[in-house]
Amino acid sequence: LASSCYMCLVAGGIMYGWPSLLLLLQSEDQFAELCPTGKGPCGAQEALYHWIWTVSSSVCLASSLVTGLLLDALGPRVAATVCTAGVLLGCALIALHESSSFNVLLPGMILISGFGPGVHNACV
Repeated sequence: LASSCYMCLVAGGIMYGWPSLLLLLQSEDQFAELCPTGKGPCGAQEALYHWIWTVSSSVCLASSLVTGLLLDALGPRVAATVCTAGVLLGCALIALHESSSFNVLLPGMILISGFGPGVHNACV
């Protein structure tokens, strides 16, 4: 019970931390190369941020079906392990993200939002 509560706390709702992550990305001038002056914020930069949020939140909603099938096929222990690995990989990609050289923010957010509900469903 304690490990299930911990897993839900750590990985179940990471996707909903986007506003805090957005502030961090803006303070680091991520995607500033999209701006005409090379310094943000600008419309193209904001549009990309909104697009990343839209795609990843849609994946979050759609992933419940896939992770539910995974849960039925593999059982809760294996499903929780697979989904946690997906969330950890997404977190690693976001940690390594650099918009000008290694742009992996969208894949990282998709992994987190796709596997996060699976962690929650497998543990509850």
